[in-house]
Amino acid sequence: MPSSHFIRGASFSESDEDEEEESEEDEESDEEEAGLLQGAASTPTSAKPTSAGPLKLHDDPNIEPPEFQKKWGQLTTSETLQLRFKSIPSLEKFEEHLEEFNIFTMAEGKQGGTTKVYLYGQPAENENAHFLIELLIQATATGQATIRSDDKRLKEFVAVFKKAISGYCTS
Repeated sequence: MPSSHFIRGASFSESDEDEEEESEEDEESDEEEAGLLQGAASTPTSAKPTSAGPLKLHDDPNIEPPEFQKKWGQLTTSETLQLRFKSIPSLEKFEEHLEEFNIFTMAEGKQGGTTKVYLYGQPAENENAHFLIELLIQATATGQATIRSDDKRLKEFVAVFKKAISGYCTS
Protein backbone atom coordinates (compact mmCIF):
# COMPACT_ATOMS: atom_id res chain seq x y z
CA MET A 1 0.00 0.00 0.00
CA PRO A 2 2.11 2.94 -1.21
CA SER A 3 1.45 5.72 1.27
CA SER A 4 2.23 8.44 -1.24
CA HIS A 5 -0.88 7.52 -3.24
CA PHE A 6 -3.37 7.20 -0.43
CA ILE A 7 -5.00 9.23 2.28
CA ARG A 8 -6.25 8.03 5.62
CA GLY A 9 -9.87 8.85 6.43
CA ALA A 10 -10.87 10.20 9.83
CA SER A 11 -14.37 10.07 11.20
CA PHE A 12 -14.02 12.44 14.16
CA SER A 13 -12.37 15.79 14.71
CA GLU A 14 -10.05 16.40 17.64
CA SER A 15 -12.81 18.29 19.49
CA ASP A 16 -15.15 15.30 19.11
CA GLU A 17 -12.42 13.07 20.52
CA ASP A 18 -11.95 15.40 23.51
CA GLU A 19 -15.66 15.29 24.31
CA GLU A 20 -15.66 11.50 23.97
CA GLU A 21 -12.64 11.23 26.27
CA GLU A 22 -14.30 13.34 28.97
CA SER A 23 -17.49 11.27 28.97
CA GLU A 24 -15.77 7.88 29.01
CA GLU A 25 -12.64 8.64 31.02
CA ASP A 26 -12.84 5.60 33.30
CA GLU A 27 -13.36 3.09 30.47
CA GLU A 28 -10.60 4.40 28.24
CA SER A 29 -7.28 3.90 29.96
CA ASP A 30 -6.78 0.29 28.86
CA GLU A 31 -7.96 0.95 25.30
CA GLU A 32 -5.68 3.98 24.92
CA GLU A 33 -2.69 1.92 25.98
CA ALA A 34 -3.69 -0.70 23.38
CA GLY A 35 -3.12 1.94 20.64
CA LEU A 36 -6.56 2.78 19.23
CA LEU A 37 -6.86 4.92 16.11
CA GLN A 38 -5.95 8.53 16.66
CA GLY A 39 -8.79 10.84 15.80
CA ALA A 40 -11.47 8.20 16.37
CA ALA A 41 -13.73 7.65 19.35
CA SER A 42 -11.75 5.64 21.89
CA THR A 43 -14.11 3.09 23.37
CA PRO A 44 -15.79 0.41 21.24
CA THR A 45 -19.50 0.41 21.99
CA SER A 46 -20.57 -2.82 20.30
CA ALA A 47 -22.15 -5.33 22.62
CA LYS A 48 -19.93 -8.32 23.24
CA PRO A 49 -21.71 -11.60 22.54
CA THR A 50 -21.72 -14.07 25.40
CA SER A 51 -21.76 -17.15 23.20
CA ALA A 52 -20.89 -18.15 19.66
CA GLY A 53 -23.40 -16.77 17.21
CA PRO A 54 -23.61 -14.59 14.14
CA LEU A 55 -20.54 -12.48 13.46
CA LYS A 56 -20.84 -9.04 15.05
CA LEU A 57 -18.44 -6.27 14.11
CA HIS A 58 -17.19 -3.41 16.28
CA ASP A 59 -18.72 -0.09 15.37
CA ASP A 60 -15.42 1.52 16.39
CA PRO A 61 -12.65 -0.89 15.35
CA ASN A 62 -9.02 -0.21 16.14
CA ILE A 63 -6.09 -0.56 13.78
CA GLU A 64 -3.41 1.94 12.78
CA PRO A 65 -2.10 2.16 9.19
CA PRO A 66 1.32 0.60 10.02
CA GLU A 67 -0.40 -2.36 11.73
CA PHE A 68 -2.76 -2.73 8.75
CA GLN A 69 0.21 -2.89 6.37
CA LYS A 70 2.11 -5.32 8.58
CA LYS A 71 -0.87 -7.66 9.00
CA TRP A 72 -1.70 -7.46 5.29
CA GLY A 73 1.78 -8.69 4.43
CA GLN A 74 1.71 -11.49 7.02
CA LEU A 75 -1.79 -12.94 6.63
CA THR A 76 -2.16 -15.91 4.33
CA THR A 77 -5.82 -16.76 4.97
CA SER A 78 -7.76 -14.93 2.31
CA GLU A 79 -10.63 -15.00 -0.13
CA THR A 80 -10.86 -13.16 -3.45
CA LEU A 81 -14.08 -11.94 -5.02
CA GLN A 82 -14.46 -10.89 -8.66
CA LEU A 83 -16.92 -8.00 -8.88
CA ARG A 84 -18.93 -6.27 -11.57
CA PHE A 85 -20.30 -2.90 -10.48
CA LYS A 86 -23.50 -1.42 -11.91
CA SER A 87 -21.43 1.75 -12.40
CA ILE A 88 -18.33 3.16 -10.81
CA PRO A 89 -19.53 4.15 -7.35
CA SER A 90 -19.02 7.53 -5.74
CA LEU A 91 -16.35 6.62 -3.17
CA GLU A 92 -17.77 8.94 -0.52
CA LYS A 93 -21.26 7.41 -0.71
CA PHE A 94 -19.88 3.89 -1.08
CA GLU A 95 -17.67 4.26 2.01
CA GLU A 96 -20.53 5.77 4.03
CA HIS A 97 -22.69 2.83 3.02
CA LEU A 98 -20.05 0.31 4.12
CA GLU A 99 -19.79 2.05 7.50
CA GLU A 100 -23.42 1.06 8.10
CA PHE A 101 -22.09 -2.53 8.13
CA ASN A 102 -19.14 -1.55 10.39
CA ILE A 103 -16.66 -1.80 7.53
CA PHE A 104 -14.38 1.24 7.51
CA THR A 105 -11.89 2.86 5.14
CA MET A 106 -8.20 2.91 6.00
CA ALA A 107 -6.98 4.48 2.76
CA GLU A 108 -8.03 5.15 -0.81
CA GLY A 109 -6.47 6.44 -3.97
CA LYS A 110 -6.04 6.06 -7.69
CA GLN A 111 -3.19 4.43 -9.52
CA GLY A 112 -3.59 4.71 -13.26
CA GLY A 113 -7.11 3.61 -14.13
CA THR A 114 -7.53 1.66 -10.89
CA THR A 115 -9.10 2.96 -7.72
CA LYS A 116 -7.73 1.21 -4.66
CA VAL A 117 -9.64 1.19 -1.40
CA TYR A 118 -8.29 -0.43 1.76
CA LEU A 119 -11.03 -1.35 4.22
CA TYR A 120 -11.23 -3.08 7.57
CA GLY A 121 -13.58 -4.51 10.16
CA GLN A 122 -13.06 -6.09 13.56
CA PRO A 123 -14.98 -8.83 15.35
CA ALA A 124 -16.77 -7.40 18.39
CA GLU A 125 -15.48 -10.09 20.72
CA ASN A 126 -11.85 -10.17 19.57
CA GLU A 127 -10.01 -6.86 19.73
CA ASN A 128 -6.81 -8.45 18.40
CA ALA A 129 -8.31 -9.79 15.16
CA HIS A 130 -9.17 -7.88 11.97
CA PHE A 131 -10.73 -8.37 8.57
CA LEU A 132 -8.71 -6.49 5.95
CA ILE A 133 -9.86 -5.75 2.41
CA GLU A 134 -8.07 -4.50 -0.67
CA LEU A 135 -10.74 -3.40 -3.13
CA LEU A 136 -9.66 -2.63 -6.68
CA ILE A 137 -12.15 -0.86 -8.93
CA GLN A 138 -11.29 -0.59 -12.63
CA ALA A 139 -12.47 2.14 -14.98
CA THR A 140 -14.52 -0.60 -16.70
CA ALA A 141 -16.67 -0.98 -13.52
CA THR A 142 -15.15 -4.37 -12.79
CA GLY A 143 -13.29 -5.05 -9.62
CA GLN A 144 -11.67 -7.43 -7.24
CA ALA A 145 -11.82 -7.64 -3.46
CA THR A 146 -9.13 -9.54 -1.60
CA ILE A 147 -10.10 -10.18 1.99
CA ARG A 148 -7.58 -11.37 4.58
CA SER A 149 -8.07 -12.11 8.25
CA ASP A 150 -6.56 -13.53 11.39
CA ASP A 151 -10.05 -14.48 12.60
CA LYS A 152 -11.44 -17.94 11.89
CA ARG A 153 -14.77 -16.49 10.69
CA LEU A 154 -13.45 -15.16 7.39
CA LYS A 155 -16.30 -16.76 5.44
CA GLU A 156 -18.88 -15.09 7.71
CA PHE A 157 -17.20 -11.72 7.14
CA VAL A 158 -17.14 -12.32 3.38
CA ALA A 159 -20.92 -12.86 3.56
CA VAL A 160 -21.32 -9.54 5.44
CA PHE A 161 -19.14 -7.78 2.85
CA LYS A 162 -21.09 -9.29 -0.06
CA LYS A 163 -24.34 -8.12 1.52
CA ALA A 164 -22.88 -4.65 2.05
CA ILE A 165 -21.85 -4.24 -1.60
CA SER A 166 -24.80 -6.08 -3.15
CA GLY A 167 -26.64 -2.88 -4.09
CA TYR A 168 -23.59 -1.69 -6.02
CA CYS A 169 -22.85 -4.89 -7.92
CA THR A 170 -24.70 -6.77 -10.66
CA SER A 171 -23.87 -10.21 -9.32
